[in-house]
Amino acid sequence: MDGTYANVFQVVFSPADFVLDFGRAVPGRQDVKLMSRVIMAPLHVKQLALKLAESVRKFEEQFGPIAAPPAPAPDGEPKFKQ
Repeated sequence: MDGTYANVFQVVFSPADFVLDFGRAVPGRQDVKLMSRVIMAPLHVKQLALKLAESVRKFEEQFGPIAAPPAPAPDGEPKFKQ
C-alpha cells in the first residue's frame, strides 16, 4: 500500500458526516496541495479521535512529550488547491 505524507489538515462537518482533508505545505508558499480526502460518519470520527489520543499518550510515554504546535498564521486556515 502506498502512503502519502501530509503536514497540514482541515476538518469540516455536516450533521451527516465529517470531511478530513490532508495536504502538503511547502515553505514560502501560501497555498497547500490537497493530497487526500477522507469522509467519515460521526461515530467513526469519534472512534478515530479516541484511538489517536491513546496512541499519542503511548508515543509520549515511550519517546517523551511532543512539542506544542506553532500558533496558526495570522491569515487563518491554509488555502487548499485541488
